[in-house]
Amino acid sequence: MTSAIDLRSKCGHFRILVIGRANAGKTTILKKVCNSTDDPEIFSPSGKKLNLATVQGSSERGLHDIENQLIFKSNPQFIFHDSRGFESGSIDEMNIVHSFITKKAGSRELSEQLHAIWYCLPTDTDRPLLEADKKFFDDYGSRKVPVVAIFTKFDGLVTTAFNELRKEHKDIGIKEAKHKRFGRAKEKLNTNFIEPLMATKYQPSGHVQLDDMRDMSSDCVELIEKTASVLDDDTLKLLFVSVQENNINLCIHHASTKVEKWARHSDNVKFCIPVLLKKFPGLEKSLKTLSGRAELIAALSICAEQTFTQASAKKQGFSTAFSTALGAYVKSTIMEDVIKAIRNLAQEEYMGQLVHIITKHPLRINNDTA
Repeated sequence: MTSAIDLRSKCGHFRILVIGRANAGKTTILKKVCNSTDDPEIFSPSGKKLNLATVQGSSERGLHDIENQLIFKSNPQFIFHDSRGFESGSIDEMNIVHSFITKKAGSRELSEQLHAIWYCLPTDTDRPLLEADKKFFDDYGSRKVPVVAIFTKFDGLVTTAFNELRKEHKDIGIKEAKHKRFGRAKEKLNTNFIEPLMATKYQPSGHVQLDDMRDMSSDCVELIEKTASVLDDDTLKLLFVSVQENNINLCIHHASTKVEKWARHSDNVKFCIPVLLKKFPGLEKSLKTLSGRAELIAALSICAEQTFTQASAKKQGFSTAFSTALGAYVKSTIMEDVIKAIRNLAQEEYMGQLVHIITKHPLRINNDTA
């Protein structure tokens, strides 16, 4: 934990360049990542807050400053820079982006460096990967900064695949087309996007596919996990994990508000079942009650939070770190307090109070007991 605190004191934010066309869903993704419904505030490179109307007016006149910093009040630890993408194939825009990446890569201060690039590519379009996109990865990419390719609006590609199946095979029924649409969409994604990208000189470090982020049930957990996995530098990885507080709370909220549905499906906790059975011998019986399911969700959420925010500094694998956290939780007074708080809840209070109980009881393991 000390390493994370020291790092945050030296560099309190994680800087990401977001590249993508106007219809790529960039802003919606950033709102999901930062758990915000509001637009970001915009700051100049020197940190001066800019008037949104002025920035929008400049954008409408074709002026766009990649140096401006986009920051959400809900998670100011992230600093985003926006590039409008290369839809027109503008060499000038590519040069601006390349110059920005090169300048940031050359900075000696970690806080001024560019830590990752998110390259957004909408898949619900008749135009697959553009030549301008391939040119970026061939000529303007960088091995110094990890790039995650984000294939957005995959649900739109699934719809396109469904319509193609119905049109190509007149005898295919709706039910069969629905069953085959995901396979066809995956094929199109691979042929039109993934294969061309992986053939470029500076291929992306990783890629994810996202559905329509405007859907209230959608999240960016896979994007967060992929970004963490492509960070080769241990310092950067620790920095990225240390600014994840809002996202962890978002995951806790998502799990806690779906207690009954989540706990009925053992596949969701399959990787944890062996260690859970050792620590909770009466696990199967406890899942039959609402309080038992809530206690299990609380244990998983609290231990997962500890694993990702503190144990990451120890460079342990997830299974080892999670087992350590779970063992410490069972022995702690935190578990007693959580169970007591849950069992004092009336049935109608579970959904509203469980998140509060979980976030109020973080688990921290001392170095001499971990």
